[in-house]
Amino acid sequence: MHLEKLSLINFKNYVQADFNYSARLNCFVGNNGTGKTNLLDAIHYLSLTKSYFNLVDSQNIRYDADFFMIQGTFQMKQRTETVSCSVQRNRKKKFSRNKKDYKRLAEHIGLLPVVMISPSDSAIVTEGSEERRKFMDTVISQYDRSYLDDLIHYNRALVQRNKLLKTFAKEERYLPESLELWDEQLIPPGERIFKKRVDFIQKLIPKFQKYYETISLRNEQIGLEYRSQLYNSDFREKLVQCREKDRILQYSTVGIHKDDLELKLDNRPIKRVGSQGQQKTFLVSLKFAKFDFIRDITGKQPILLLDDIFDKFDAKRVEQIIQIISNPEFRQIFITDTHKTRLENILTRIKADYKVFRINDKVTEIEKDEPTKVRKLPLNGRPFISRSVMVEDLEEIQEQIMRAIPDEDSLKEAIFRLVITYPRDWEVMIDETAIRRAAASAFEFHFIRRPVTSARLRLPEDVAVASLTSADLVSLYWKTMDTDGDEIPVLNTLAGEIIQAVETGAEGANTSGEMDL
Repeated sequence: MHLEKLSLINFKNYVQADFNYSARLNCFVGNNGTGKTNLLDAIHYLSLTKSYFNLVDSQNIRYDADFFMIQGTFQMKQRTETVSCSVQRNRKKKFSRNKKDYKRLAEHIGLLPVVMISPSDSAIVTEGSEERRKFMDTVISQYDRSYLDDLIHYNRALVQRNKLLKTFAKEERYLPESLELWDEQLIPPGERIFKKRVDFIQKLIPKFQKYYETISLRNEQIGLEYRSQLYNSDFREKLVQCREKDRILQYSTVGIHKDDLELKLDNRPIKRVGSQGQQKTFLVSLKFAKFDFIRDITGKQPILLLDDIFDKFDAKRVEQIIQIISNPEFRQIFITDTHKTRLENILTRIKADYKVFRINDKVTEIEKDEPTKVRKLPLNGRPFISRSVMVEDLEEIQEQIMRAIPDEDSLKEAIFRLVITYPRDWEVMIDETAIRRAAASAFEFHFIRRPVTSARLRLPEDVAVASLTSADLVSLYWKTMDTDGDEIPVLNTLAGEIIQAVETGAEGANTSGEMDL
């Protein structure tokens, strides 16, 4: 299964757009706010009949229009499916398959499975239990139609039961037999939902753990634990026991609508103890496990939507994710990113058919043989606040440095910081040989030839500076540096020498190979 064509009219920031997609990889590159994520959301609409980000359909209509329409052509195993979604202001949403309108939107769920990974997924960790129940419900609903029907039935009965409790308080009367009627509407679907959630989590955990270990490359103990009031309890008895409490609080305190997922790292809540990288790794692993689960149950390959997934991940974790999505088990993938260079690096490693679209004030498909130009970039000012440099320019510099020095993370980071710290306007073309030789010259001068005091680098007394590799020195330098700005004079000096060496062709640079570069 894959999405072959997509057409948009008045959807969010798009007046009109048409796309023909690759059956394997499709990438959208452009600055923030240009509409890359909106394209993924349109695909999500066609799969699950709603936006991933904004559940109010009318708010997804372009601001100066009265309607939006999304249409997609999907190639299945032996047939073509055309799915359309249209929304008019103050009208009911229309959803059709092969030009035939659905009577119930729930009938469409599961036909075109999809998995979205987005920065907004952080809510699963940071927000309340509703977000984690939504995660479970979205997965199970894509392969079990009866689960979705039970969920709809349960939620309707719950709304009515809560309304009745509020009516009792308002009218100062209490009729237990009226509650019993709604209890009977809650119990059968609630018990079935509970059993299916238990089964889902038990099967999801090993898949989730596999992906976390792959991405993190760490031996961390992570876990998912399903919490429900229905464990070792009879639902009917619990409802009866809590009637008085429900009457006082005016809402239902017992049921599967109170279920939760505990997300743990080393047996503690990851929300409290997990770093930003660990939390994001947790979420991405959870979504990859969701992909596997849907595929294994339905036999269908979900479409994978990756929204800015590589942001805030270090190079090693990005590499692991690339290896995962390179697996042929992941069929059609859509990726958004803010700069083309990183996407090109990813595409060369995956080695699959792909299309790249540049998204700005218009949509342009980038030809595969279109070269990436290395631009002369004017930089100036203090570290990290250079106003004449766009963020994407700094990212391009960093990408070039990472390609030039692929094996020493600490050295790449140091050189990047040195370059953007240089305290005057200048233009530089970063060249692989020049940057290596210039870096060797600067670091040899400052760390080997020039006396280095233990106070400056805070070296242990028994460590000889000359015995350390350049990577050791740089890593130690950054780890021990003060954070109040005292490092700027030293950085400026080092940066000046690197730039001077680059501009003069690295004359006098160390090329003996003695330094471990």
